Amino acid sequence: MKPVRIVGVGSAGCQVIRKLSGLSLPGVSLLACHTDFGELTDFPSVLLLGDEGQGSGMSSQRAKWWARGRKDLFAAWLNGAELVIFIAGMGGGTGSGATPVLAGIGRELGILSIACVTMPFASEGSSVTEFAADGLRHLRKHCDTVIAFSLDKLAEQLSENLTIPEFYAKADELLLNTARLFPDLLGGPLPLADMRPLLTDGGMAFVAHTTADGSRRLEACLEQLHAGCNYHYALPAGASRLLTVVASETPLRLLEHQLLVQELERLTGRRSDAFRFVPAPIRQADNGLTMSFLAVGMPIA
Repeated sequence: MKPVRIVGVGSAGCQVIRKLSGLSLPGVSLLACHTDFGELTDFPSVLLLGDEGQGSGMSSQRAKWWARGRKDLFAAWLNGAELVIFIAGMGGGTGSGATPVLAGIGRELGILSIACVTMPFASEGSSVTEFAADGLRHLRKHCDTVIAFSLDKLAEQLSENLTIPEFYAKADELLLNTARLFPDLLGGPLPLADMRPLLTDGGMAFVAHTTADGSRRLEACLEQLHAGCNYHYALPAGASRLLTVVASETPLRLLEHQLLVQELERLTGRRSDAFRFVPAPIRQADNGLTMSFLAVGMPIA
């Protein structure tokens, strides 16, 4: 089995797994988990939670119970993994209820666990937002590091002319790119021995992956980094651990390095614990500069 596992839980998570399955992801195995059998079609690997296959009925307690009942099957699928990444939408019964349970199984096995989730619109109602808050609270207990995106904040950054399906496609893309970043790093500039102390018991995290070229490549990357602050649920200020990975076709100029350090200090209130410089972009594309920024251990905004 491959060393990295990505698990989609509930409708939102399975939708991202469907998109990831069409990509080349060396060293990554994918799994779709749901309480609704009808949502588990056309996936390479699936795990039905519960025996009814009719969904959770918006009951996170039912989803938790069914996830616990699949502990042995899920643990067997995780065998040999070094890193497991969970993708879900908080607010529904399956995502909010089952994801923390599955994350806890991975953590019991000593596997580094990361969750990438979305938080619902406030307009979806108090019951949904309460489900989401409870799910996030339990996820933080059972997962090493949690990255959460606010749909309300994301909507503020996108065009009002987007249709609902177009908006959720953007949210899926955000989850996909965030989840994909970690196996990219693990397979290149950030070995597990360095990733584990950064993310173990990390709590809430902020992650940004930026890329640009041209004479203003660093400025463009920093603009993308600041834009990421507009839709994260937790902001990088006050982070306890920081890592910046810079991949460049040509070495950073001294002025660029100084500007990068200054901006990160301004954004987080402290210097990065570590900078990693690698000679080529993490993804082999014709871009002048690729920068990945991880801030871990922040309070919720």
